[in-house]
Amino acid sequence: MSGHAGAMPATADRSDTNTGPAQRVGIIGAGISGLVTAKIFLENGFDVLVFEKEAGLGGVWALTRTYPGLRANTAKETYSLTDYPYPATTSGYPVAEEVRAHLESYADHFGLYPRIKFNNEVVHLAGIDGDGNQGFSLTARSTIDENEEGNYEFDFVVICSGAFSTPFMPDLPGRESFRGLVRHSSEWIHPSVADVRRVVVIGAGKSALDCAAWAAREGKTSTIVFRKPHWMVPRYLPGGARSDLRFISRFTELFVHYPYRPWNEKLLHGPGKPIVWLGWTLLSAIVPRALGMPALMVPEHKLPTGFESVGQVDDFFELLNDDAISAVRAGVKGFYDAGVELDDGTQIEADLVIMGTGWQRDLSFLSDELRAQVRKNGRFHLYRRILPPQQQRLAFNGFFPTLTCPLSSEIGAHWTAQCFSGNMALPPVEQMEQEIGRLEDWAKERVPDAQDGVFTGPYISHYVDQLMRDMGMPTPRTSNFLKEYLGTFLPGRYGTLGQELKAARAGTLKRRPYLSSLHVLAAIIAIVMIVLLTD
Repeated sequence: MSGHAGAMPATADRSDTNTGPAQRVGIIGAGISGLVTAKIFLENGFDVLVFEKEAGLGGVWALTRTYPGLRANTAKETYSLTDYPYPATTSGYPVAEEVRAHLESYADHFGLYPRIKFNNEVVHLAGIDGDGNQGFSLTARSTIDENEEGNYEFDFVVICSGAFSTPFMPDLPGRESFRGLVRHSSEWIHPSVADVRRVVVIGAGKSALDCAAWAAREGKTSTIVFRKPHWMVPRYLPGGARSDLRFISRFTELFVHYPYRPWNEKLLHGPGKPIVWLGWTLLSAIVPRALGMPALMVPEHKLPTGFESVGQVDDFFELLNDDAISAVRAGVKGFYDAGVELDDGTQIEADLVIMGTGWQRDLSFLSDELRAQVRKNGRFHLYRRILPPQQQRLAFNGFFPTLTCPLSSEIGAHWTAQCFSGNMALPPVEQMEQEIGRLEDWAKERVPDAQDGVFTGPYISHYVDQLMRDMGMPTPRTSNFLKEYLGTFLPGRYGTLGQELKAARAGTLKRRPYLSSLHVLAAIIAIVMIVLLTD
């Protein structure tokens, strides 16, 4: 297995960008971002090959990585790709099986399966000429037979392995003496856990809460241990409305602090700052009551602090308040033979310890030269969270989670395709470095716990607008500012972006009419002036 075997000939028409042979793009990962990147690059005429270490697609939604009852953190309308919505029969919050089936349908519909090499883990990526200016050499190893490797060359590479590629397992002392099982939250679905009676979950994020609730529902002794709680929100508001369909909007984002602000946000976060404070104060008071959060699990800092790690839960707090789950706020000192020992010396017996301790991004396959271009001082150094300024043939898509990951990944894929095809001019390297520095300064103040770089999180419309402006595309996606700001920020608004980009290249793009607040203000001023002048 060697060379570029397995790469299919390009199927899209590139006559508007390049009449030569299709340029080769290697994509690492076949989760949501990898699939949508492959689809968009094919539409832009590139020769695409995707490497996936699992036996099936899906990334975090792969069969081997999902626990029972896992659901999307947002509703099907928001956790969706722009031009391929979920079937009407899908649950309001899709379960893992529904997400995985939908991604499989997406891959089949857009002809992506022949482009994917399953059971192939990328173990090395380096620049052909050392720095990557002439393309890349990639080595993939079979996960079935470790003696089987393939070597490939690509003009460009997009890394889509994401923020959840490698489970983070803290190295706690005494593990070798523990007689029970230890599993990461993504790995405890193994049949060996079926007969356990006592479950201890470490962590307080959404996955940890889900695992503790599962154990309680299965009639097991369930204990959750955590150092500090995280903000959670209910899936449904009073009356049954799905909460994210109200909260994921441009209006809500007016209240978050972002380093790039239009005039209305400058006004709100300047003279209108008390309004912002009041809004978050009320929300910080309402959410614990709506969820029934005991004082032990209410974060010390009110929103928006901690908004980046917010999750949606089902029945965890109900089970906790019914004493089906025990919650202990403490650090874990380590293991002993029958369970875990806390910082204060308390010992909790366990047959199974589930680590809801999060994930880490794996870049071990990058050469030293490429790694130095991607990370600076231990933090990601990427323009628009995508492109290393010093290496403009390598991109990262979907690496920084948002509230609507499919949308941000899809717009990021369009941005990267425009960049690699030469249809979008990039600023000078020095200017890109300055932009990264500006965002870094903000991130260190706003999200100091993000150890490896900026977090896109709830700033979805701000981020998408930046990418759209770079591509010369209009940022308003509806007919008027009321719909634009008060309506849910839905991926479907961007369903025609591919056609718009093609029309822009052909010089035939027609701008859709948009009634902005400034238009309304100008009209009111004009009417007032006319009335005054006619009196």
